Amino acid sequence: MRCFNCGAFALLDFCYACVQELGELSLNVRELEASSLKNSKKLAGMDENLSFHPNKSLDLEQANFELNKDHKLKVYSFYRYSDIKHLLLSKHKFYGYFIYHFLAKLSFARFKEFFAPNVKISALPLDDRVENHLYSHSAILAKYLKSKSIKPIFNAIKATNKIKYSGKSLDFRKKNKRNFKLLKEIKTPVILVDDIITTGFSMLEAKKLLEKYKIKVLFGLVLADARE
Repeated sequence: MRCFNCGAFALLDFCYACVQELGELSLNVRELEASSLKNSKKLAGMDENLSFHPNKSLDLEQANFELNKDHKLKVYSFYRYSDIKHLLLSKHKFYGYFIYHFLAKLSFARFKEFFAPNVKISALPLDDRVENHLYSHSAILAKYLKSKSIKPIFNAIKATNKIKYSGKSLDFRKKNKRNFKLLKEIKTPVILVDDIITTGFSMLEAKKLLEKYKIKVLFGLVLADARE
């Protein structure tokens, strides 16, 4: 068997060296707003290489995991896009199921190590429909957020416009919204979950929909930020 990441011989899906490498997270944050998209920045608790280490304390006050009252949205990412781009593209293949579970175990499952709210929160994967009888990558990621305080809720936000954004321009994305629809009653503040963030329009559109129903959106959580 070959390692999905480097191609070296491996007994499992990933070789030992890649497990160690991908286990070093690079937690970044990007702030979104309807009128403009701001640059990302690293958080306190990271070293100069933007790597997260569990034995270092993360400054949650600076991270500000709370509702943005000025209609902005912070989206946190675990990896540099360039480091895992080839792995993210696997979501269109059957073997992507194993890759996304692996990445989720190394990232989303560890989120509770440095985020432990004292209130109940729902994790909502964006448009987690299953296509071509395969799997939902966003649902896999949300599943690993489950903890005493965080409950994943599936099939809650669906896009009525199923148009594909991959390779499309910024102008195209603006003109062709996802047109999300809320299918379930949500009674707690939420975290929005997806695999990557590019323009941020999908996250903002989902946030706008939920706030229409008086649901607080705390922040978004993704594997990687394409704008690094």
